[in-house]
Amino acid sequence: MESDRGKALPWLEELSVAPVVDQGFFLWRGVTQKDGAQPVFVGRLLDQAEPWAATGEQRPPLEDFIPSVVARLAPTAPPAAWLRQIHGADVAEAQAGFCGAGDALVAVAEGAASPAVVTADCVPVLLALELGGTDEPAAEDTGLAEPVLGAAHAGWRGLVAGVLPRVVDRLRESSATHRRLRAWVGPTIGPCCYEVDEEVAQQVIDSTPEGARASVSHRPKLKPHLDLPAVAAHQLHAAGVEEVTVLRTCTRCHPQQLWSYRGHGPRAGRNLAFIYSADAGAGRASTGQADIGRASTGPEAEESA
Repeated sequence: MESDRGKALPWLEELSVAPVVDQGFFLWRGVTQKDGAQPVFVGRLLDQAEPWAATGEQRPPLEDFIPSVVARLAPTAPPAAWLRQIHGADVAEAQAGFCGAGDALVAVAEGAASPAVVTADCVPVLLALELGGTDEPAAEDTGLAEPVLGAAHAGWRGLVAGVLPRVVDRLRESSATHRRLRAWVGPTIGPCCYEVDEEVAQQVIDSTPEGARASVSHRPKLKPHLDLPAVAAHQLHAAGVEEVTVLRTCTRCHPQQLWSYRGHGPRAGRNLAFIYSADAGAGRASTGQADIGRASTGPEAEESA
């Protein structure tokens, strides 16, 4: 379902879509052209089946959790790449496995890795720089037929620090022949639930394009509320992303489907977002698809957001 805001801004599509259950996980998959990028947003296991959550044990380490879930949901995709997320703006090159500290990954080499980030209220953003345009050279002439892929983790600190413009710049720098840039914003704590101090709200306002100033709302006798997905969408568009799809699903309002740091507390698990080439992932098994965008034609620091 598209919101009025999405209708007013032709580059923005906002959707409210129920997840499907695939391999036991609540998840949302993007709709892309046959050989395009495949964004995937993964929530909790069905029926809160995580045994560690019930027994009080430590949640699985990310070096076990991330590659196993990516392989389970996209068995023919390149192996996962992930970071120790630090709520900053550092961008790293995605290579299979652990890629150090930072908050965004770009897969420069074709088929090298599937960039992945984890969140528990912050904004997961998946990006694809694709071939496009009427004057575009044929894919076989460029040597890069697959899209260049990226993933970013953006809480309010990362948004203020500029992680999204930085990852967009890295994507643009990676290929002179890929021209169409798309982004998907996944489940995030919504403006209904995200209350912050005045100082935080002002920092976000100061770092945000003019069109997103309304993303900070003030309510009588309450602290400001932030619309993180809207801030992310406007920053992406201002940085040059031609098409942004926002999945309007609040993590705190859906505790059975998604982990929320503010909802579940410090012992919350992590939601996963990853992206891979649909061509590389051809043949994967799936029990269904929750569409999060129209098809195009042309280890982590504790979550505090």
